[in-house]
Amino acid sequence: MNNAASSDRTHRDARVAALLKKRYAAERRFRLFGLSAIIFSALVLAFLLFSMTANGIGGFKRAELKLAMDLPASGLQIDANRLSQPDAMSGLELAGFERAFEAAAKTQYGAEGIDLFSSDAWREAATALIEDPSLLSRKVELSLPASNELAKALRGEGNPELLPVAA
Repeated sequence: MNNAASSDRTHRDARVAALLKKRYAAERRFRLFGLSAIIFSALVLAFLLFSMTANGIGGFKRAELKLAMDLPASGLQIDANRLSQPDAMSGLELAGFERAFEAAAKTQYGAEGIDLFSSDAWREAATALIEDPSLLSRKVELSLPASNELAKALRGEGNPELLPVAA
């Protein structure tokens, strides 16, 4: 009987050892699958971040166009002291700065020159004038934002006629 009990116990121990071996193997596979999933998701996240950054970096670039303005010859009637007032932008608007800007664009780039600049480019030029009123007394060259059409041509898209200006 002792022998039978011992044999039964050995058989049970072998069965338990086999079950434990299966369980440990399953646990290793589970850990491996979990680690694989984490690594895969980290790679997908890295790819997405890279592609989003690569596609979005263009949003931080700005296409600019140079404009030479002879402010003393433009006939702008505004006092430099007026530019230090809080409403200096409206003062420049009333003095005809936008028309002087358009005239300078037409002189430098032809009849359609104003279309090469962003619709708010004249405001940026006016801001530069407000920041430095001494510009009123001399000829200046400003780098101002280009129109969307010109920016597209610069990227190789859009109207091919604008390519020489974009270059």
